[in-house]
Parts: sequence; C-alpha cells; structure tokens
Amino acid sequence: MMELKQEEFRSLRMGSMTLAEYHDTFEQLARYAPNDVREDADKQRLFMKDLYYELRLQLARNTCPTF
Repeated sequence: MMELKQEEFRSLRMGSMTLAEYHDTFEQLARYAPNDVREDADKQRLFMKDLYYELRLQLARNTCPTF
C-alpha cells in the first residue's frame, strides 16, 4: 500500500485539476513519500514541477520561504 501511494505521488500531475485540488492531493500523497520531500525546498520544487507552464511562470516570480 505504501509503495503504491509513493508511486502515485511521484507520478502526480496537475492535469485537469484546479490548483486547490492539485495542492490538496499533493499534500495528501506527500505523506507517503517523506524521503522525496525531506526539505521544504524539495517540496516546493516538486510541487512547481508539474504545474501548468503558464502557472509555473507566474509562481516562479514569487519567492516563498516555506511551502
């Protein structure tokens, strides 16, 4: 079960989800992959990686001290 959730986290894509849905799903699944999100910077990077390109550009202009 844990391995399935880890893989689900690693393959998570925003797709047709809203930003809020993607955020909630990301947060839920990240619990199963603690080694992937060990540091806050890792969590931010992984979250941004699979956002829509335009949204990623908009958010990249902002600096967030924590996820």
